[in-house]
Amino acid sequence: MRPRDFDRLERQISVVLTVGLALSGTALGVGLVLALLGIGGGDLLLGFGLMVLLFIPVARIAASFEDAIRRRDALLALCTALVLLTMTVTLIYTMRS
Repeated sequence: MRPRDFDRLERQISVVLTVGLALSGTALGVGLVLALLGIGGGDLLLGFGLMVLLFIPVARIAASFEDAIRRRDALLALCTALVLLTMTVTLIYTMRS
């Protein structure tokens, strides 16, 4: 990929992370209010907000993996891929239980 493509990718990742934080904050806030008021659906929104919040570090690590590939740093890319795989498996396991 050309450097211009990576710059565009980084901007897109930044937008996705910003939207994810806003979405997570909104879901957690509304879910907390609904749960405190005893209105149904609060626990669902809280779970969704936490799921989005847990996904954000995975997206950041995926971005650093792309950076390691761009710089052709094989050891950093391998370590980042292992961390990303571990976080993804942990996230999936946490969501299932």
